[in-house]
Amino acid sequence: MSECKELFKALLKAQSEFVPAKKEARNEFKKYNYADINAVIEVVRPILNRNGLVVTQAVHSSPHPEFHPVVTTTLIHAETGQSVTSPMTIPCDARDVQKLGAAITYARRYALVSLLSLEQEDPDADPQVAASQSRAKPATCNIYRKAELTDKQRLAEMMRDAGMPGPMMKEFSEKVSGWAWDKIAEELKR
Repeated sequence: MSECKELFKALLKAQSEFVPAKKEARNEFKKYNYADINAVIEVVRPILNRNGLVVTQAVHSSPHPEFHPVVTTTLIHAETGQSVTSPMTIPCDARDVQKLGAAITYARRYALVSLLSLEQEDPDADPQVAASQSRAKPATCNIYRKAELTDKQRLAEMMRDAGMPGPMMKEFSEKVSGWAWDKIAEELKR
């Protein structure tokens, strides 16, 4: 991973500046708050750019016989061109454009939060606790390990890191990813 040394140094600096994304969006059906993609981008983009980092999130089709979109999140060090890429296939019915758009937005948010190890803050939390935790901890460079993970392990970590509630993790893993919940739960224990 020495070929990404400058990227990782810039990411380490950026992560030390991140503040948690605020969970101000509301899912009325499931009754929970979450940080939407715009809240995440609002937190990370200025800090990444200040540290010479750029994030792109391209959507393209996968090589599967059925169309499944792939969201490819790429973190680029602008000066050196060093990059880290994280593709995520989204099994969904592309004929329903509304569901496709929601699935792509969902994947973009989780991929970005996971790649950057971004924390999310609950706006209803105790203000004194929130103030004491307003800065993210410096990075532990777990991005090195992510490159070695299986898709199931990566999905499990993304869901856990994003603070997804257990029932939602189960529903997402079974309906969206097509993987059985017990297999994802095993990955979370590793």
